[in-house]
Amino acid sequence: MININEITKVFGSGESEVRALRNINLSISPGEFVSIMGPSGCGKTTLLNILGLMDRPTSGKYLLNGLDTESFNDEKKAKTRAELLSFIFQSFALMEGYNVYDNVVLPLFRNKLKAEEKRLRVVEALDKVGLAGMEKKNVNLLSGGQKQRVAIARALVTDAQLILADEPTGALDSENSMVLMDQIIELNEMGKTIVVITHDERIASYAKRILKMVDGRIIQDLKTDRGDDK
Repeated sequence: MININEITKVFGSGESEVRALRNINLSISPGEFVSIMGPSGCGKTTLLNILGLMDRPTSGKYLLNGLDTESFNDEKKAKTRAELLSFIFQSFALMEGYNVYDNVVLPLFRNKLKAEEKRLRVVEALDKVGLAGMEKKNVNLLSGGQKQRVAIARALVTDAQLILADEPTGALDSENSMVLMDQIIELNEMGKTIVVITHDERIASYAKRILKMVDGRIIQDLKTDRGDDK
């Protein structure tokens, strides 16, 4: 699904130049669950932004499902994000002041589904994350754990095959963090390809593969034996 070759990312120039990524090579197969971990400033979020077509590398090649993303214009990137990708953010990235339904249905606006089909997808996604019947609830009135479950439902509603999560447990307590990671495992077991960015070794251990980054480089690529008790 993901193949990147010798990707670099440079911000600024001259004395202010920062090399966020340095000759990254990485392949992720369909159905994998990968954690990318490392300290703040190591380049992991920059890498995630490139994987999610929200940024371009300075050099190197990124193939997504065999397609060279360098040739993607803004419309092609937006279409690919709508059809193939879903995002889960630390800050939830919800529309404050709107209800749960409006937040979950948002990724379907580019879709040509009929209104009833969209409604059924939202209802099904909310049921899967334990929020059945809360469509009309204003997200401002939800707990942090509930907001993150709305974000998971939003990731589910498009049937995206690649889910990118940036520090998804960063705003949650330990109990809700474990609930969220169990839900992410369920998404992986449904066949979704998962990439999670984290600095937390405990969260990274939920994945089947851990990439460790330092100073813009991948320094380790480890397979894990994820236990059934996670």
